[in-house]
Amino acid sequence: MTAWFNLVNVGKLAPGETLLMHAGASGVGAASIQLANFLGGRAIASAGSEEKLAFCRQLGAAEVFNYKELPAFSRQIKEWGGANMILDPVAASYLAENIASLKPDGRLVIIGLMGGIKGEINLGHVLMKRLSLIGSTLRSQPLAVKAGLARALEEQVLLTIQPGQLKVTVDSSFPLAQVAEAQEYVGRNQNLGKVVLTLFPVMPMQ
Repeated sequence: MTAWFNLVNVGKLAPGETLLMHAGASGVGAASIQLANFLGGRAIASAGSEEKLAFCRQLGAAEVFNYKELPAFSRQIKEWGGANMILDPVAASYLAENIASLKPDGRLVIIGLMGGIKGEINLGHVLMKRLSLIGSTLRSQPLAVKAGLARALEEQVLLTIQPGQLKVTVDSSFPLAQVAEAQEYVGRNQNLGKVVLTLFPVMPMQ
């Protein structure tokens, strides 16, 4: 829902456009790479290890880069044609590079603050390239918006999962009683896709 909301409702990714997805091996990242392709776009993804980069490629990322080895990534992004939209959970520490990576009329959608809350920005670049900077969170959206998202997923996304057009990327699951262990696992940044908390024992699918 987070990926669909930000790509479709907020960022309005159009066919033929390029998405830059930071933290591409996360749950939202894995969904966004696939949905970008599903919507007729192209995905570029960042991740912090070769295993995660390979994971992003398997999901359909056209280009990938290791953010630990390429902290100043905008030059590479521009060599790949630039980004029309960036979906970013990092924020402040990536702000300047994100602005430089965007094409004219590009959209930077910030969905997290892992890299801090304050950063410098060249407003001249924002003005000259007609850029949009958007803060987005799904949690505080009205119930009607969430209900509309659920319908959109049911009608347009869920039907593609069974034939394998889109993949459910669950890295691991923890019982609710082990929420601290689950949080620690996520904190070690090891997961490929989503980490799930289960309220009841998970029954194998027939």
